[in-house]
Amino acid sequence: MLCPVCEIEMLVLEMLDVEIDYCHKCGGIWLDEGELELLIGDKSESSQVYKVLSDKNNSGKKGEKKCPVCRKRMNQVVIPIGKGLEIDKCQSAHGIWFDKGELQEIATHSHAGPVSDFLKNIFT
Repeated sequence: MLCPVCEIEMLVLEMLDVEIDYCHKCGGIWLDEGELELLIGDKSESSQVYKVLSDKNNSGKKGEKKCPVCRKRMNQVVIPIGKGLEIDKCQSAHGIWFDKGELQEIATHSHAGPVSDFLKNIFT
């Protein structure tokens, strides 16, 4: 799978039975649809994140990054964490792109200890 930013092949890492596509050049991470929920766990712990991502009316504006699956431009969606994280979500529900540090910030905010620790140790 090609990185939507660098257009190079991403590395595939596995954690908690979830395949994480990681770009070693820009530090971005691709998660297929539903994988964020598997990594973070209980939806109630991060209801703001899940609410924003599952809201069909919150499609966001079109960004420049293309989905690595369908190659269509992804929508930019703002997650209400801190000053607001702007992540990229495939309009055809293939997955979500996180720029460097964004997934770690969501995991930390969601109190997903093992995931947050893993991301901090592997991607910093």
